[in-house]
Amino acid sequence: MLKFTEEYLRNHNLWFSSDMHYDHKNIIRYSNRPYTNLKHMQEGMIQNWNLRVQPNDTAFIVGDFSFAKDEMDIFVILNRLNGNIILIKGNHDHQHTINAFKKSIHVKGIYDLLDVKVYDPDAQGNYQHLVLCHYPMLLWNKSHFGSWNIFGHSHGNLIDESGAARLDVGVDTNHMMPYSYEDIKKILSNKDIPALDHHVKGGR
Repeated sequence: MLKFTEEYLRNHNLWFSSDMHYDHKNIIRYSNRPYTNLKHMQEGMIQNWNLRVQPNDTAFIVGDFSFAKDEMDIFVILNRLNGNIILIKGNHDHQHTINAFKKSIHVKGIYDLLDVKVYDPDAQGNYQHLVLCHYPMLLWNKSHFGSWNIFGHSHGNLIDESGAARLDVGVDTNHMMPYSYEDIKKILSNKDIPALDHHVKGGR
């Protein structure tokens, strides 16, 4: 099992994505995806992933990887994807999906929610704290100290007027491609992020 040490996250390229919905034909219509059929979508998303994620990179999938009923169908697609993959489970990641992930040598961890620190010399203390969960949060660990909530689930449909330091990394929000850490950093650095709870005034 991969251990999220500071050394590891300092030395690896990081990617984030969610809500691929492999083997879900109707998602093409529901989310207005630029594909003509299921095979077109699946091959397109695999190609997009591998254009960005390299074999030694680390990629976080923040839920809802596949709608396939057959564990082997999930396993086959998973093993075509580059990178060391970590799954944060979504509401559609059922036991057969978990079983497929457990069998893949690409997969380095499976979590319900994950807190990680990424080395970033531009961040306070040289580390950026991330909280990864399939669902968007109103408040999360260290949200009052500049941490980011990385989520999926909403397929780009969440109207977020709060300005909070959170981002939907679903494929439908990024031209069917994963986000790099630098992509997320650029987006959130340009937001006017307010204080979210009492901890800012009250201190630690």
